Amino acid sequence: MRRRALSLNYLVGEEEKTELVDLLEDTSQLPEEQTAETLIHQEVRNILDEVLTSRERDIVFSLYGLSQTEPSPLDKVSSLYNLSQDRVRQLQTKAIQKLHRPQTAKRLQSLLRGL
Repeated sequence: MRRRALSLNYLVGEEEKTELVDLLEDTSQLPEEQTAETLIHQEVRNILDEVLTSRERDIVFSLYGLSQTEPSPLDKVSSLYNLSQDRVRQLQTKAIQKLHRPQTAKRLQSLLRGL
């Protein structure tokens, strides 16, 4: 069964006064929103760079998907850094404890409220 293609300019509705394109939702962000979000992400990275060791930061980024679109499972992270899964968990716990320090937590919370 073949379907015919429709143009986005196809008129729809009872009176055919609305184009199909007008019914599609615009999900793109405004340039100002994109810029603000980029700045917030960069500031979060700067805070993590200040507070965590490079290994702790890399592990947190990998486990929580902060550097890519998907979080990596524990076994993959342990293989990537040539560490046991237990050692990765220890580093993750240590990093989280550092991020929970009052001064750091306040800075992160104020940034994340802006998202």
